[in-house]
Amino acid sequence: MKLIDRFLPSFDYRIVHSTSMRCSRREAFNAIKELTPAELSPAVWFLFWLRGVPARLAGYPYPHIQRHQPIVRQLAESGFLVSDEEGESEIVLGMIGQYWKPHGEIRRVESAEDFLAFDKLDNTMAAMNFVVNENPDSGSVLVTTETRIYTPGPTARRRFSLYWTLVRLGSGHIRREILRALKRRAERHGPSQDGN
Repeated sequence: MKLIDRFLPSFDYRIVHSTSMRCSRREAFNAIKELTPAELSPAVWFLFWLRGVPARLAGYPYPHIQRHQPIVRQLAESGFLVSDEEGESEIVLGMIGQYWKPHGEIRRVESAEDFLAFDKLDNTMAAMNFVVNENPDSGSVLVTTETRIYTPGPTARRRFSLYWTLVRLGSGHIRREILRALKRRAERHGPSQDGN
C-alpha cells in the first residue's frame, strides 16, 4: 500500500505521470526533496502567473513563489508533508482549500492527522505524491507522481468540477515539467551510460 492511500483512498479526480531516470533511488529521492521552481520552464512560470490573475484582479494577495526554495518545502508550508525517509520511496503532500475561488482559500493544515480529521464539506482535499521504484537490472528508477482530489460536499463538487475543466490541462503540463526537471537534476550525479 502506498502512503497516499492512507490520506485519500477515495477520490473524484486522479492524475498520474511518470518518467524513467538513470540514477539511484537515493539520488531520485533527494532530487524530489531539493527541486526548486527556478529549475522549471518558462511555460510553467506563465501558468503560475496565470493562476494568480483572478486573485490579483479581486484585490487578494497571492502566495509568492520563492524561486530558490525547494518546491516540496513551499507546498508543505500550506499543508502537510509525509515521507518514507527510510525506504526513500514515497513523499506525500496534502492540502485543503476552495481552489475555485480567486485566492484558493487554502486551509492551514498543521499535520497529516489534521488532514484526516478535516470534515468541512465546502472544501476540496488534494494529495500529491512522488514514488520512486528501482529497476536494479537497468540501473534506473521510475519516478511517478500521482494527484488525487476529493470533494466531499455536493456544492463544492460542482464548483470544483468547473474549475477542474479550466485548469486540468495546465495542471498536467506542470506535473510533466516537474518530472523533466527532476530527471535533469537526478541524472547530474546518476550513473553514466556505460554504468561507471
